[in-house]
Amino acid sequence: MCKRKVYVRSTIEYGRVILGKILLGLFCFGSGCSLNQVVLPELPEFTAETQPVIVVLGSSTAAGAGASAPDYSWVNRFEAFLQKSPSYNGKVINLAAGGYTTYHILPAGTAETKSRPTPDLARNITAALAHKPTMIIINLPSNDIALNYPVDKVLNNYRLVVDAAAPVPVYITTTQPRNLSQAQRTTLKRLKEITKEVYGIKAIDFWTDIARADGTIKSEFNMDGIHVNDRGHEILFQRVANSVKFR
Repeated sequence: MCKRKVYVRSTIEYGRVILGKILLGLFCFGSGCSLNQVVLPELPEFTAETQPVIVVLGSSTAAGAGASAPDYSWVNRFEAFLQKSPSYNGKVINLAAGGYTTYHILPAGTAETKSRPTPDLARNITAALAHKPTMIIINLPSNDIALNYPVDKVLNNYRLVVDAAAPVPVYITTTQPRNLSQAQRTTLKRLKEITKEVYGIKAIDFWTDIARADGTIKSEFNMDGIHVNDRGHEILFQRVANSVKFR
């Protein structure tokens, strides 16, 4: 396990803080993010033993939909954040694909379910584990509910994936708001709450501050009623950076 250095503040440290803000400003330029929004944790000092391999499983949001350019997607922002550490030599492997559901990421060999997608052997949990990850992040915000898959089936699929990944830690993002029917938005909110209850600190909140009370996407973060824009991806990235633990 790596240990955080403790040292006395110095002119050099303050210089680093100022430089960091300048670099962050350059990173945010054109993306719609604000320096006042960014409150991120200190990165660990990575060593040869602690270099992370992070695999992302998910659908179009994780694949970058809604962002004006790939660099502004939450996954790529997260990787850029990690690369700010001079000792970072890990990698983020993004296996997300548009339209995917919890059924697509189920382990190889899972019994087929009538009228449900079969696992994608190139983008499922089995494929993720082949990369020998130190961490897996799942971002499947709304497609299951848009297709009217029952909440209990979605939760069971998550359980199967997490069980297959053990002992690799799996973080699961909550549902995200989406401009669906009222009944479906209610279900999205319910699944969000259950995900937080079941997975606790391994659940990443992709709902709060982005959703209106009725479960639709707030206008300042809305791209197309399904996906968030650059400002929304900035919030999602921050939630991930503030939630995952490398040690």
